Amino acid sequence: MKEDEYNLESLTFEQYNALEDKDVVDVILANVKPCKTLKTSICDVNPRKNSFTDFSLKEVIWFKNKFQSGDIEDVLHYVYGIKTTESCDIYSITGVVKWLEAEMLSIYKNEERLSSKKDSDTWRQAGIERLGGFGEYNSLFMLTRDITKEDQILEMPYYRIFDFQEITKVWSEIEQKYNKIKSEES
Repeated sequence: MKEDEYNLESLTFEQYNALEDKDVVDVILANVKPCKTLKTSICDVNPRKNSFTDFSLKEVIWFKNKFQSGDIEDVLHYVYGIKTTESCDIYSITGVVKWLEAEMLSIYKNEERLSSKKDSDTWRQAGIERLGGFGEYNSLFMLTRDITKEDQILEMPYYRIFDFQEITKVWSEIEQKYNKIKSEES
């Protein structure tokens, strides 16, 4: 089948890969908006969960690792429960990948909020960078401090873990302020 015989409105991933000149399609793909629904030649497929935060902590850690290594297609296959993207609409795949990237960015932004900028120099002086080699295990250790509970935590929805960490941070800040006020009253 020649390029001009493809219907650009329903171009599959396989057909897109076969195109010799992708410039026109690439211009269109650059403007595709993020979308959750993946369109295939057979049906529309929704993600297994509405958001990355609904997946377990273990799954979100896996997503992070896949994104860092550039294996976004593995994430797409997992999130949508599909084995191949060959029969998927190229515009839909592009929208879905943009949605996956937005979800991952949201996770990173949320986690960035947990880090305290005002204490960062003090933590660096104390040697916090020594924990860098442990990766995601740092958070797991801080949550459990008990190796027998780690599997339970890993299976919990990410949003519950994040909410717990955020509440813990806020509570710690309130407690520090309270203790400072009480010590000034004495």
